[in-house]
Amino acid sequence: MARVDELIKARVDELINLIRAANDIYLINPARNVRTAYILIDNMCELAIKSYLQAKAKRNQEACRANLEAANIVTTDGHRRSLQEYYSRKRTQAELETGLGATGGSLQADLRNRLDSHQPLLDWSGGHKSFYHITCEVKRLDPLPANATLHAILDNLATRHERRNDFYHDPDMSGLTTSEEDCLRAFCALYDLMSELFGEDYRDCLAGNHIARAQIAFIRLVLRGFSFQRVYEHWQAVVQSMGKITLAPNSLGHTYRLIYEDPQGFYDELCRYFGGLIRDNQTEIEHIDGLQRQKREQRLKRERLEKENRKLKDVVDTCLA
Repeated sequence: MARVDELIKARVDELINLIRAANDIYLINPARNVRTAYILIDNMCELAIKSYLQAKAKRNQEACRANLEAANIVTTDGHRRSLQEYYSRKRTQAELETGLGATGGSLQADLRNRLDSHQPLLDWSGGHKSFYHITCEVKRLDPLPANATLHAILDNLATRHERRNDFYHDPDMSGLTTSEEDCLRAFCALYDLMSELFGEDYRDCLAGNHIARAQIAFIRLVLRGFSFQRVYEHWQAVVQSMGKITLAPNSLGHTYRLIYEDPQGFYDELCRYFGGLIRDNQTEIEHIDGLQRQKREQRLKRERLEKENRKLKDVVDTCLA
C-alpha cells in the first residue's frame, strides 16, 4: 500500500503543478486571460476526476490483495501475478479463479465475495468517456448523503463544462467571454474539487508547494473581495506592504512576480495581516465589555466588530487555512 500511496501523491503533485501553471496565466494578466484560464480550469477538473478514478482502483487493488493474502487465498508469487493480470484486464475473473485454484465450493464463493467487496478493482481507463460519464462514476463510488459537497461541486462543474464546450464548438459563441468573478469561482471550485477527491494527500502536497499555496490563497481572497469590500481593501494593503519589486503595484504581472519572489513570505504576511485584524477587533470588543457603563454607540460598535470578525474568521478558514 505504501508504494501505491507514493504513486498517488506523485500524481497529486503533478496536478498541483498544472494548477499552478493555470494560476500563472490568470495572475500575469487577469483582465485579458480570464477566458483562457476558464477553459483550462475545465480541462484541469476533468483530469483531476480521471486521476481520482485511477487512484481509487489502485488503492482498492492493494487492499484486495492484502485481504486475499490474509485469508490465505493468495499465497504464492504465481497467485499474485494472476491477480495483477486480472487487475490489468489480461485475465477474466474465471481465469483468475482457475489460477488461484478457487473453481468451486466455499473457496470460490469466498473469493468472489472478497473481490466484490473491493470494487472497482480493474485498472481504470478513461478512453473516450464523456465528462458526464466520469462525473456519474464518481457519484456512484461516493454516494449521497455522505458526499453532498462533492456532488454539488460536480453538478456545478457540469454546467461550466457546457459553457466551455460552447467556446470551442459553437461558432455563434466564439465571441462569448466570461467575467473575472466567474473565472475566480471556477478556480475555487477546482481547488475544492481537489480537496474533496484527494483529501489529505492534496492538502499535504499543497503545503509543500509554497508557490501554489500562496497563489490559491490570493485567488480565493480576490474572489471574496467581490462580495466583501473590506477583503479587497485588506489584500490590496498586503500587496502594497510587501515592498518594491521590479513592477509597479497593480501593473501587469505585479502579484504574479510578488508571489514568485517570496511565496512563503507572501502567504505568511496574508495570514499575519488577517489574523491581526481579528485580534485587534477582539481586543476592542473586550475593552467595550469591560466598561461598567456602555453607551449606545459603543454597543453598536461592538456588534459591528463581532459581525466583521465572524466574516474575517470565515475568510481565514476558507482562504488561508
